[in-house]
Amino acid sequence: MLKADPLVHESPLFRHDIVDLGRQALSDLVFDVRQVMISSFADKDPISFLNASSTLLDIADRLDALLSTHPSFLLSSWIQDARLKSPSGRFSDLFEFNARNQITLWGPHGEVGDYASKVSFQLELLV
Repeated sequence: MLKADPLVHESPLFRHDIVDLGRQALSDLVFDVRQVMISSFADKDPISFLNASSTLLDIADRLDALLSTHPSFLLSSWIQDARLKSPSGRFSDLFEFNARNQITLWGPHGEVGDYASKVSFQLELLV
C-alpha cells in the first residue's frame, strides 16, 4: 500500500485503511508475544517472560502512536459519534455511557471478563 501512487496517500479512505492495516499487524504481534509470555510463565523462565513483557509494552506504545494519527481510532471520536446518535440529544449521556462501557467493562459491573478470548475460542470450535 505504501508503494501506491502518492496522490492516493492523501485520500481519507486510504489513510484510514493504512492505519487499520498497521493496527491489525501490531495486534497480530500481540497474540504471538502473549503466547511467549504464557510459555515463559509456565516454564518458570523469568528472563524470557520479562523480555516478552518489554516487547508487549513496546508494541502497545507503537499501537497507541499509530492509532493517534487518525480520528477514526480516537476515543474522543468514538464518544462524540455515540452522543450524536442520540435522537435530539435526549439520550446523549446514556449513549456515551454505553459507548464507554462497551470498550471497558461490557456491562455495568464487568459481567463479561474476557469477551475477545471468548469469541476467539468459539471461532476455533467452528473450524
